[in-house]
Amino acid sequence: MTGATPLVSVVIPIHNVAPWIEGVVASVLRSSVDLELIVVNDATPDASADLARAAIGNDPRGRVMNNVRTRGGDGARNTGLDMAEAPYVLFLDGDDELADGGLAALVEALMGNDAFSAVCGSFDSRDEHGAPMTGGWEAEHRRALVSCSNPARADDFARAQLAPPPGAILMRTDLVRAVGGWDEGHELSGLATDSELLARLSFAGPLAMLPDRVLHYCVRPTSLSRRRDHPRKFFRARVLAIKRAPRSQRLSLGVATAARSWQLAKERFGDWRQPSRVARGVVNALHALTFLTLGLASTLVPTRWSEFHSKS
Repeated sequence: MTGATPLVSVVIPIHNVAPWIEGVVASVLRSSVDLELIVVNDATPDASADLARAAIGNDPRGRVMNNVRTRGGDGARNTGLDMAEAPYVLFLDGDDELADGGLAALVEALMGNDAFSAVCGSFDSRDEHGAPMTGGWEAEHRRALVSCSNPARADDFARAQLAPPPGAILMRTDLVRAVGGWDEGHELSGLATDSELLARLSFAGPLAMLPDRVLHYCVRPTSLSRRRDHPRKFFRARVLAIKRAPRSQRLSLGVATAARSWQLAKERFGDWRQPSRVARGVVNALHALTFLTLGLASTLVPTRWSEFHSKS
């Protein structure tokens, strides 16, 4: 690091990402933005940390910090957040790469727009070997990002069920700290955690939507978003978002979240020849009822929610 305060802190948590980390680090250090790179070694058992140090080399903008014990991806992000010196922060996964010019585009969109808490860019998808991918939830999210209201608030994200990868989002460092950082509770992970933090940020201020591609998102068979329990954790994230919303916003957020689940239910009920789809539609309908009831009840009944797992 040089003596001047950087403009952006890029935080990369690493754990078992040896095949990708060199390319990830290189994608950050190629940026023309004045930045600091904080790689957080979350007690990885592989060579990820050594490879990250080698990729940084003598570049004064980068450093590798060590967690003594594994805190998980969100805990490692909070470690980096504690160390961040810049007014803006971007959390990049250890297998995703910044697109050339992507970080500069995000900075340009957020600088001078004090009303925005963050800016979300678009992304493409690549498999673990770097080959382009189409389809899947990633394509749905890209379409939702383009059609989403701009600027977007929690209701808009809920209605579109939008959860961009964190590497496509530039956030205001002080606001991320003010809302408590990443939730380290065990009930969330992956995109569920990302969407829950976005909801808390959007309570503080709207998020700008940027159609530019800013990230190459790596899709691996072992990704958290591919786990069988991911839908359950996404449901949990939406419940927590409603509970943690300012009381004046809980009902509208509950209605918006319920509307999205009901839309999915109707789509799946239409596939009556596929029992598994119909069964998922029933679950979506029950979720819609849950979100609507929760939004109404938490608005009418004074309740203090104390389930947030802030950084330790």
